[in-house]
Amino acid sequence: MCLCSRHPVTTEHDQAGEHIKETLHALEELGMPVLLFAPNIDAGTDAATRIVRDFVARNTVPVKLFKSFTSEDFYRVLHGAAVAVGNSSSFIREGSYLGVPAVLVGNRQQGRERADNIIEVSYDKEKILVALKRQLEHGRYPQSSLYGDGTAAKKIADILATTTPNVQKKFVD
Repeated sequence: MCLCSRHPVTTEHDQAGEHIKETLHALEELGMPVLLFAPNIDAGTDAATRIVRDFVARNTVPVKLFKSFTSEDFYRVLHGAAVAVGNSSSFIREGSYLGVPAVLVGNRQQGRERADNIIEVSYDKEKILVALKRQLEHGRYPQSSLYGDGTAAKKIADILATTTPNVQKKFVD
C-alpha cells in the first residue's frame, strides 16, 4: 500500500490544485492501492480537495480517502506502508525512524534535515513516478535516530530531577 499525504504549500497556494494533480497522476500510473489523506486547511486547500475528490470518485486505482487518524493509528499505517509520497513532515521525522521509503514532493519541507529514506522531487508526474518505483525497489531503510532515539523524555526528567533551581523570593519596597 502507498500512503499519500499531500498538503498545499501556503506560498504556492494558487498552484495547489495543479501540484496535487501531478502526484495523483503518478499514483494512477503506479497502480498500487493508495491510502490518501485529505489536504489540510492551509491556503489552497479548496482546489486541492476538489482534485482529490475527483481522483477518488474516478477510482482508477484502489483508493481510500481519510480526513485524519489518531496518532497511534497513523504511525501504524505509516509503518505498514510500502512507500509514502507527498509533503508531510511525518515522512521525514517518523518515517525515518520507522525506515519507510518516502518520496517528498515539492517545497513544503525545503531545508529540513532528513535521513536516507527520503527522495526529493519536483511537482512532475514522471519524476514522482520514477522516485516511487525506485523507493519500492529499495524497500525498507535502516532505522534512523536523526530526530532522537526515543529516550528524550527520560533524559529531560533526569535533568529536572537533579537540578535545583536558584529561586529566591525577592521583595521590592
